[in-house]
Amino acid sequence: MSAGDAKSLVQRMLARQWAAREKLTLRLPPSRIDLEPGSIVEPGVAPGAWIVDKSTIDGFVAIVELRPSWQPRVALVGDPGRVGPNDDIVQAPTTLALIDAAALSDSVAEPTVMVAASSPSPGWRAKPIEAR
Repeated sequence: MSAGDAKSLVQRMLARQWAAREKLTLRLPPSRIDLEPGSIVEPGVAPGAWIVDKSTIDGFVAIVELRPSWQPRVALVGDPGRVGPNDDIVQAPTTLALIDAAALSDSVAEPTVMVAASSPSPGWRAKPIEAR
């Protein structure tokens, strides 16, 4: 996938999620009781078309919860943009050492085992250590 196609796809996904944030709840007369989820309604509010998400009948009132009907009209052209500078540093090997240390405090009389890690190059990164 090209960078332009990827950016266009992400822009469409963001636009769809942004449109899904809007909701509209209407209380309608009994003549609208037949509205069911999935129906398309045009209440005259922007955006023009809304989809019925939930429909409830309370006495003689139809309560419908609407969400915008998001359908792209044209394909969005994405500009691939610039590549951010990356430091291509190869991760250097890490050397581990176990250190049998004396008690760290006067209250604890037990010896302590410590783990030390180092590397001679700038490509060193911290690594998680798991002991079982």
